[in-house]
Amino acid sequence: MSFTQYLRLLSPGGVLAIVAVLALLPISFRPIWRVRLPESETISIPRIKRPSVLLACLAAVGLMIMLFIYGEELPNPIAPPEAAIIGSALLLMIVFVTKLDDVGKILHDIDWESLLFLVCIFILVGALDKTGVIADLGKFLGTLFGNNVVLASLLLLTGIGVLSSVIPNVALVVAMLPLVKQYAVGAGLVAPGVLEAGYGHIPSSVLPLFFAMCFGATLGGNATLLGAGSNIIAGGICARAGRQISFLTFLRYGIPVTAVQLAVSAIYIWLRFL
Repeated sequence: MSFTQYLRLLSPGGVLAIVAVLALLPISFRPIWRVRLPESETISIPRIKRPSVLLACLAAVGLMIMLFIYGEELPNPIAPPEAAIIGSALLLMIVFVTKLDDVGKILHDIDWESLLFLVCIFILVGALDKTGVIADLGKFLGTLFGNNVVLASLLLLTGIGVLSSVIPNVALVVAMLPLVKQYAVGAGLVAPGVLEAGYGHIPSSVLPLFFAMCFGATLGGNATLLGAGSNIIAGGICARAGRQISFLTFLRYGIPVTAVQLAVSAIYIWLRFL
């Protein structure tokens, strides 16, 4: 499946999830929704000292986005991971040539611990696959759901959404992807060779399973402060600004938002793919 195909199929569901959040804002923040705060002092915005470097960085990012969208249609196809590497390499090259920053410091600031964690997750999932654990779990799901794609998709959406509230979504998808594949094969929904050929060859009848996994893993992380890296970063920013957000405070707002978003995505999957 190409980047543009993915956007075309899943973006409407994401837009609906955002609309659901906007609709909840007046209800979730009712005490302050109509409060008018006094005007604060004008904040001076610092001037850009090196606009040429900014333009070069924006050009590199723009090229990366274009490769994401059209890279697979080139005579020598460029997959999204390769596009990301090209974009990051260009940005590092700009930083090095312009001496904007030290490349070593930038590489030092990368969260290598998280990357190593994801590598270990890949290794663990590969080991579970080789030892037959994934196959047995897939057969169990086949016995539990049969070939009822509707029931399996809705339960996957809900179950993965709950797990994603406490497990990082990338690691969760890595662990669940072979399980969903094995279930589709074990239930007789698709032949094993079809999945090995790539997502572009997967029958539309089993796409709801994979899209339910994507929506559940992405939206479920909104429930807790630890459910997604962006939540942790936002919480840290608020703490540095003197407005620390506790886990329970975030949970009070996160659970209703996540529940509504999962319900909206379930409706979208039902209407679009089932």
